[in-house]
Amino acid sequence: MTLFALVEVVMIIVGIVLANHFEKQKELADIREDALVLFLAVLDDLELDILNSERIILRNVRHNITSDVLMDPHSSAEDLELNLPYLDNLLSYYSNYNIHKRGFQGLRKIHEDLPEEWVEIYEELDLFMDQAINIDIYNERFQKTIYATIDHHVENYPWYIHDTYNQQMSREFIEWTSSNTCKAQTMAILNDMGNLSYVAMMYRLKAVRLHEAIIKALGIENHEAKHLHEVQPAPGTLSQCSGTYKLLNQGLQSTNTMDDWLVFEENNQLLAMHPGGDTLMLEYCASDTYHATNGGEDLMYFSNNELRLVRFGITRDLVFTKQ
Repeated sequence: MTLFALVEVVMIIVGIVLANHFEKQKELADIREDALVLFLAVLDDLELDILNSERIILRNVRHNITSDVLMDPHSSAEDLELNLPYLDNLLSYYSNYNIHKRGFQGLRKIHEDLPEEWVEIYEELDLFMDQAINIDIYNERFQKTIYATIDHHVENYPWYIHDTYNQQMSREFIEWTSSNTCKAQTMAILNDMGNLSYVAMMYRLKAVRLHEAIIKALGIENHEAKHLHEVQPAPGTLSQCSGTYKLLNQGLQSTNTMDDWLVFEENNQLLAMHPGGDTLMLEYCASDTYHATNGGEDLMYFSNNELRLVRFGITRDLVFTKQ
């Protein structure tokens, strides 16, 4: 009787242990499934952030072109007239640049229970998301500058309200664009836009790397990326960028060969070489726009057989023409 009782106790204990084991395994499987869903949400968030970063980068390119036309004393009347819609846009609109955190915030709630093989990639993601704080700061600063500009116009220029309401550019606005006030406001906006664009470029670069690392860590195969860094630049784009570019100075060609840039393609990689300098490896960061991953802080924007070194601030861009 005692032996049977002992066996029964042992069987109960074994049953409890097995039940706990299976329950724990189920919990781990559920956590793994939830974590996978959240990591996929992170990939979606990163794809959106990459596209938004490219939008900010291109806006900075457009603002730089606009300000250069405005500030250049050699700009023709035709150039200034064509520039007016872009100048109006520069002075009146800001670009929201908000980082998507839905997937990350979900992972943060369960990160202590993540499968061991996913802990490292979560920690990398956690460090990466700290950059969102800087982006929020620069984004808010840019918006405040735009709001301050609009408030100044509303308080001081009757034509501004009339033009905005009727969606037009009056003679008063056109005359005002030659004023020092207009140029000062343009430079203030350009400076904040440049700062925001720079952090957008750096964020995009790391987002692309992290996106690829998460796919590798999760073992996802045949993942169809939605963002442009997987599908651009389009075939033939690199060869179109290739060539020798000579500096333009106030619309006149420079005769100094040290001002030349040589851009060429090698093994599906776009490279740029400046006389006396290192060869730069160019990485796509937005439509027709590249930046060097091994030195140089300017953006390289290729358009209409020109190469523009786009600055992140109020300094004038350098423009080179293809020979």
